[in-house]
Amino acid sequence: MRFDHSEDQRLLGDSARRLFGRSFTTPVVRRFADGGDPDPAWARDMAEAGLFGICAPPEAGGLGLGLVDALPLLVEAGRHLVPYPLAEAIVAVRLLAGWQDAVAVAVTDGSGRVAIAWDGEVAVAADGYATGVLPAVAWADQADWLLTCAGDDLVLVALDHPAVRRQALGSLDLTCRIAGVGLNAAPCRMLPGAAPLLRRLGAVLLTADMLGTAEAMLDQTIGYLKQRRQFGQVIGAFQSLKHIAADDAMRRESMRVALQYAAWAVDTAAPDADIAVSVAKSYAGTAARAIAGDAVQLHGGIAYTWEFGLHLALRRIHRCAASCGGVEAHREAIAAALIDRGAPHHPACAA
Repeated sequence: MRFDHSEDQRLLGDSARRLFGRSFTTPVVRRFADGGDPDPAWARDMAEAGLFGICAPPEAGGLGLGLVDALPLLVEAGRHLVPYPLAEAIVAVRLLAGWQDAVAVAVTDGSGRVAIAWDGEVAVAADGYATGVLPAVAWADQADWLLTCAGDDLVLVALDHPAVRRQALGSLDLTCRIAGVGLNAAPCRMLPGAAPLLRRLGAVLLTADMLGTAEAMLDQTIGYLKQRRQFGQVIGAFQSLKHIAADDAMRRESMRVALQYAAWAVDTAAPDADIAVSVAKSYAGTAARAIAGDAVQLHGGIAYTWEFGLHLALRRIHRCAASCGGVEAHREAIAAALIDRGAPHHPACAA
């Protein structure tokens, strides 16, 4: 496989960069982070650009492309701190097309929203009613439907039903709204066996978001190192700071390669798709947080100020790292898969 984007994928990324650059300027993102509401134009513009249906078949109004093609969109969303559930929309349309076409079309054209409980499950009775508590669901307070899991099955619930309770909560990530959701025998629709695909798609797209956010932080930090002067010279000339920046650049490239392979593995249903996804998500959760931490340290005292805004990217990375399986959960999944496969042990580990 290619470990670089094709010309068409680069064009998609360039288109998303221009759109996000116009719609999600720093003042816009700050207003949202300070408690502002989403602009209806955001959904309309992204829908007109075909972003929501990129992975859905043409008959559902989508572009019929793969997960690899969607990566540049999420990378740019992370770079621009897009305060909109783009990953949720792409995953929802991909899964709902051909099953719940009316909902898929509504999400594709931007007239409806789906929240996804990446972590947590509900119980579904034999009569088709779902019960459970989902303590923290991104965008659930502003969505029309909820996708969650019941074992290996996918569950779709209308959030305006009287059996559904929602409570807005404070969010670590100020570019994302969080709400607790309680289901008390809420009517639902089920798609058997689709939950593992939901988790794979979510983990890959959230990793892409982390990559974009980390890239933006690294670029900003390198720019700062090149212009900040101390002791009569730019601080980027100090060898110790060069080493930190070089290490972070290696982390970024390793994240990118692992992500590309994971997306390709999911698209092609490769035998090692689950391991590849867990490798990408767990590594990115560690590497992106390291890049973010170094960015704060290398900017010095200004990075700790609310006005500078570096905390918005830091918070977003931590939220994405913890969603759809945290670092530890994916490492445990890798270990379990290798043990089940009977992977040979290195002689050094024989003791």
